[in-house]
Amino acid sequence: MAGLFDSGMIGKTKIRNRLIMPAVATCYSDNGYVTEDLLNYHSRLAEGGAGAIIVEAAFPWKGIAYGSGALGIWDDSTIDGLKTLAETIKSAGAAAILQLGHNGPQGSGEIVSPSGIPYMRDTSPRILTIPEIIEIEDGFTAAAERAKKAGFDGVELHAAHLYLLSCFLSPYMNKRTDIYGTDAEGRSRIVCETIRKIKERCGEDYTVSARINARDGMEGGMDRDELKAVVGYLEKSGVDVINLSSNDIPFAAQLKRCTVGSVSIPRADTEQGIFSGYAAEVKEYAKVPVIAVGKITDKDFAESLIAEGSADFIAMARPMIADPNLPNKFKSGEEINNCIYCNACIGAVARNRRMVCTVNPDIK
Repeated sequence: MAGLFDSGMIGKTKIRNRLIMPAVATCYSDNGYVTEDLLNYHSRLAEGGAGAIIVEAAFPWKGIAYGSGALGIWDDSTIDGLKTLAETIKSAGAAAILQLGHNGPQGSGEIVSPSGIPYMRDTSPRILTIPEIIEIEDGFTAAAERAKKAGFDGVELHAAHLYLLSCFLSPYMNKRTDIYGTDAEGRSRIVCETIRKIKERCGEDYTVSARINARDGMEGGMDRDELKAVVGYLEKSGVDVINLSSNDIPFAAQLKRCTVGSVSIPRADTEQGIFSGYAAEVKEYAKVPVIAVGKITDKDFAESLIAEGSADFIAMARPMIADPNLPNKFKSGEEINNCIYCNACIGAVARNRRMVCTVNPDIK
């Protein structure tokens, strides 16, 4: 029976404990390039004891990022800074994984999607052609190769929260009738083909994570049966871990600007472990490790998920923003600077401003 501070494996990458800092946008980059602020932020997290750090989404193409503070990996000029970032994380004992993303219907500039179904109100996403989809697969693959050259232990495909890859996986957002739609296999194809291409280019031992939704938050979207099918196809493609988020926390205010009235971000009134039941669901059939997320704040609760086999790893985003020493403090019993889930952090980034934290003055 595994414990919270036992090491574990994600693919061929050894993780020193079961606590993971998941990808969270910071707006600390400078027009796509790594800055001292970004390095210092990750240094504190790694030194604080996280088993692995999944660095915020890096964008493989210019023009699709959410602002000048977003991280880029669109050409080889980004590699040197990313190399320093990977070294900073790994030198403190944490594994370094880089998330790769495409905003799709939530993007800036030209907005694209599988079927033209909008996510943001008053937008009309352009439907991607098959050659364009293949170019996107290849762009992710080239970015993964740069991440490997920079020294990252692996990459994560951001296929959750109704960004582009998530929209392909969603039966509600993907109404295509070609090979990239129709059924779960077709809807999974862009993610699966990207994983296969990354493994071919970077080697079978190079770690690839997929962050996906358990539910999409709308009728006709991802459900239990679809999720099981998607996980099966991802495993066949060679994925090494499922990072299981969701998008079904009701939030009526979201409907003012979006077509979906739910979100992935817990609030102060959200129950602890809001998505942990989904992780337990997937653990019943998954052959690869599963990461549980969603307002997991209590050490005993986190330990119970690992001990009961409901998850293999625990991701704690806002709690580690509030206190980057949380893993070490969990182990020592020291008092923790708790997150209050005011979500000032994500609120600032949503306005393309630098991440801040109400309870941690180092985050500014």
